[in-house]
Amino acid sequence: MPAQGFLLPLVLLGALASCTIYSNPDLAEATIFSPKPLPGYGVIESVGVLRNARKDAPAQSTAAPGDPHGYRLYLRMDAGMQAVDVDNSTFMPGEAVEVTADGRVRRISGTSLMVK
Repeated sequence: MPAQGFLLPLVLLGALASCTIYSNPDLAEATIFSPKPLPGYGVIESVGVLRNARKDAPAQSTAAPGDPHGYRLYLRMDAGMQAVDVDNSTFMPGEAVEVTADGRVRRISGTSLMVK
């Protein structure tokens, strides 16, 4: 019987660990294509779709192939609010992110839901 008491916490720990693993590292970040960002840390407040904003998307984009849309992230940053337009549709409200000086948004938490 003691093995059953040990099994449930082990399964829950495994489920928690699986939430922080990326099967595709490109999904962990996005390229900002507009406007020039202010670097820092923040939390995504909301996400909006910019229909056909990337008709001429570059090949080195982190977006899914054939995705012509852009995605506007509204971020609550340490220094205030900021909106950035990115090429990756996998970001969700509530995720903690870092905006880098070289124009990328990177996840810094394991709070994302992944669809395979």
